[in-house]
Amino acid sequence: MLPSRDAGVGDGVAVGVGVCACNSPAATTVNAKAKQKLIRGLLKTPPIDGSRLKRVLFVKPKILSMLKISTGEETLRFLQDSAGIGNDDIVLEIGCGIGRVGKVVAPLCRKWIGCDVASNMLSLTAERLKDLSNVELLEISGYNLSGVADASVDVVYCTVVFMHLESWDRYNYIAEGFRVLRPRGRIYVDNINLCSDGGWKVFETHRAFSPTNRPPHMTQNSTPQEIETYLARAGFSGVRVSTDDDWIRASGIKRNSSKTANTLQ
Repeated sequence: MLPSRDAGVGDGVAVGVGVCACNSPAATTVNAKAKQKLIRGLLKTPPIDGSRLKRVLFVKPKILSMLKISTGEETLRFLQDSAGIGNDDIVLEIGCGIGRVGKVVAPLCRKWIGCDVASNMLSLTAERLKDLSNVELLEISGYNLSGVADASVDVVYCTVVFMHLESWDRYNYIAEGFRVLRPRGRIYVDNINLCSDGGWKVFETHRAFSPTNRPPHMTQNSTPQEIETYLARAGFSGVRVSTDDDWIRASGIKRNSSKTANTLQ
């Protein structure tokens, strides 16, 4: 996934790590990539002097007790049921982390491209998938898929990532997914469902923070209508949205190759 993970972005094991630096107004205004790198840097370095930090807050145990995070194999099943993975497909994952899902997807396709904002996470992915010859890794900005050519992949998926992104950036990645997909290409995305009981518990947990004392990163839920709207506005057809549990899982197909979504370059 993209920001705030203790074992790696996209590995689905740590949800919502927040950091707030004392005497540093920039901590609340840094852009997404800088904030993501700040958090990752803290997580991989020795303990930090308390005089420099106001809080290193892990809400993982509380959040994980409310939600079921899918294993790589379970996520593969969702992908197969919605987007489908073929042995001749070029597949791209947004927010691959340490390759939790990539490890089970890459053996099934012609080429697997893992994208993440953190080079150290990509290094871990490279080690984890070193026995696979069809793996390519790409460090991305946190906003787009710059470096990936138009109409060059068959499947784009993004799992356990949207909870770390602002709404604009969720849409940016869906729009970028449309750009890089070939005609008839497929997309899959998911996020915590605000409308579910578990999703609402996550919302209430974060609402309990004082407005003046909130961490700069907190888990962001979605509604089914939000995700459906993003996919449709980006140009996807055949949009399907599932809300079987506390998660929204959605997919779509790039049918109209002439449409160009509004992307952030």
